[in-house]
Amino acid sequence: MAPVVIVLVSDGSRCLLARQAMFPPGMYSALSGFCDMGLEVENLQYSGSQHWPFPQSSFMLACHATVNPDKTQVRLG
Repeated sequence: MAPVVIVLVSDGSRCLLARQAMFPPGMYSALSGFCDMGLEVENLQYSGSQHWPFPQSSFMLACHATVNPDKTQVRLG
């Protein structure tokens, strides 16, 4: 069993969302897997967990991460 993490990152009024090119227009997702967006997390709160059967048996953890609203500049690359 491989654990998987999905995290909703917010600054209190806005959320950081991502999308894949194959998503239909207007569809976005919270961040999951390994992401290093360069944001400094101030607080991480566990939200829930569940068994995730795809593609193999996994355990999914959901969290909410809060970042400082004055430090939300994302550096990609």
